[in-house]
Amino acid sequence: MGPIEALKASATATYGVKWDLFGFWIVCGAIIVAGLLCLIVGIFAAVPTVMVAQALVYRQLAAQSGFGGGEIPEFPHLSSGDATV
Repeated sequence: MGPIEALKASATATYGVKWDLFGFWIVCGAIIVAGLLCLIVGIFAAVPTVMVAQALVYRQLAAQSGFGGGEIPEFPHLSSGDATV
């Protein structure tokens, strides 16, 4: 997919939820700032929390728009039960 097609796909995926996404980013920023205010140590909890939230929002948008984000990829070397990579 080229850059123009990617921008069009992004616009399609976020159609009707742009303000919701803007609010989500504001909340994510507030979580990061709160983590920083907790003597910097809180950032170690805030950043992973925000990253997981971003991944969940992406997957939900991708699944709703039909871009395949709802699929979980197969990793054969991890599904064999072997702990080594």
